[in-house]
Amino acid sequence: MESINGMTTPNTTCLYPQFAPSTGYNKGCRCERCIEGRRAVNNKFREKNPGYRKTKIAAWKKNNRKKINLKTQQWLQTPSNTIKANINSARCRVIRVSGLGSVPPLTPDEQVREYEIYKTRYYLTESTGVMHHVDHIVPITKGGQHHPDNLQVLTATENRKKMDKIV
Repeated sequence: MESINGMTTPNTTCLYPQFAPSTGYNKGCRCERCIEGRRAVNNKFREKNPGYRKTKIAAWKKNNRKKINLKTQQWLQTPSNTIKANINSARCRVIRVSGLGSVPPLTPDEQVREYEIYKTRYYLTESTGVMHHVDHIVPITKGGQHHPDNLQVLTATENRKKMDKIV
């Protein structure tokens, strides 16, 4: 908007000066008048239709479940993606079990170290055929954190024997 003697007038570079800003015909225009008009229309729609986007996404996911599952299976066929999924699910489990305090933010170097630990677990399981787990040295239930300094790779049987003990 331009201001002349304290009065605001529409920007002269408007692509659609003949249309009211609240119409849908000004989608390509980037002047302040049209942007404000689109914002007002969108806000009015959101007020009348709360949760519209969420329900639309949920409906799409429901109708495309097979497609989503196939894409997920294809994505998980790559070892690096499987390792990333394991890291993410472990962090989510820790948050669910003990809260956010036990999952500190990691620096990029610590993220690489965490990835290497999970990568070791993955390749030990693949090469030996024996299931391996990533274990917390100081268990989360005893005040340990989900941090690379507190992680180790154990066989599944050793991890189940250890449970929540500090060894």
